[in-house]
Amino acid sequence: MPLGPAAAPISSPTSVQPGYAPPGPPPAPRRLILILGALLGIALLGTAAAAMALTLTRHAQPPAPAVSAQTFTVYGELVLADSPGVLNLDDHYCTGMRGYDDIRAGTQVTVTDQASTVLAFAPLDQGTLIGSGLTRQCKFTFTIAGVPAGKSAYGVSVSHRGTEHYTETQLRDTVALSLGG
Repeated sequence: MPLGPAAAPISSPTSVQPGYAPPGPPPAPRRLILILGALLGIALLGTAAAAMALTLTRHAQPPAPAVSAQTFTVYGELVLADSPGVLNLDDHYCTGMRGYDDIRAGTQVTVTDQASTVLAFAPLDQGTLIGSGLTRQCKFTFTIAGVPAGKSAYGVSVSHRGTEHYTETQLRDTVALSLGG
């Protein structure tokens, strides 16, 4: 006994009508092509503009001052040897404290001539911790380019800590200064 009305058999076409072609993919709308082309053009122009700006920025920076044969560079270090005056920042870097607060990264080192005319200057680099506990010290380095050659005497000073005097030959070696201890 049938449980419900009998379903009609599904028929499949047995013949194809003349001139019938199955549908292909729909043609891309012209508007979509124009939008994609415009976006690609904008992206290319933006990339070209960024590259040009970077190139112009690099060329717009002034060149580093040339150090001629009539000048030389002074390399030096300042060691803060007074343990209570050394502040340990992170077990690697340090700075001055307790009367040496002016001794830190960025403090100016000045080179003068025999008449105390400033010839060149540069900042102290970040202090590096040497030792620990009661023997800790803080070493700062500096590099002063463009010091004029041929002076009869030179002076090197850090902050307001006085001036050490050197000959040109001595100044061309590494200058070793110390405070405290």
